[in-house]
Amino acid sequence: MDITILKQTLVTFQQTKQLPENRDELIDHMLRHIGSIDSTLRDDLIYPTFASLIFEEYLTKQQLEKICTICMDDNHLFYQIGDTKKDSVFTRSFSALVLALLLEKDRLSPSLPASLLTHVIDNSLSYLLQETDTRGYVKGKGWAHSIAHGADLLAVAIRHPLFEDQTRWTACLLLVIVYLKNPSISMMKKNASRKSLML
Repeated sequence: MDITILKQTLVTFQQTKQLPENRDELIDHMLRHIGSIDSTLRDDLIYPTFASLIFEEYLTKQQLEKICTICMDDNHLFYQIGDTKKDSVFTRSFSALVLALLLEKDRLSPSLPASLLTHVIDNSLSYLLQETDTRGYVKGKGWAHSIAHGADLLAVAIRHPLFEDQTRWTACLLLVIVYLKNPSISMMKKNASRKSLML
């Protein structure tokens, strides 16, 4: 499935709520292009479609687990982590948003394994501690917002019942200290969470 067909498929879904028969193939292509530098594909098609698929229960438990596992891997949430000024930030940032969707859905309607959920929760902290690309808007490519999207993920993680652990609260305090010492990061901008469905 090339990008043109992917766009057409996602537009059709948004207009008609009809999906192709092979949903696994669609999921694979959406994950492959989750960090596209085409802001229309990334912001307006892939992310909202993930939100609809997850919250409107188009997906099986196995498909939800697959999305969750892939979004946490080294080619997504931690893809080229530590690099700055590179397009990889879009993959990390938007993987964080999809993980936030999955955590919030599970909080409202539990279905995912606890072991997988605790991994997401722990990674919500690890990601923000490791992310160094703090750009907001990237000319010609749209909003990166890695810190804001990571904060969205952490906020949802904190609300999840499985978060309760003293070690995680300690890590949260560490994050506050790290960001207070970094004047280049402002998590309170008006548009910081413009894409979040959870906050």
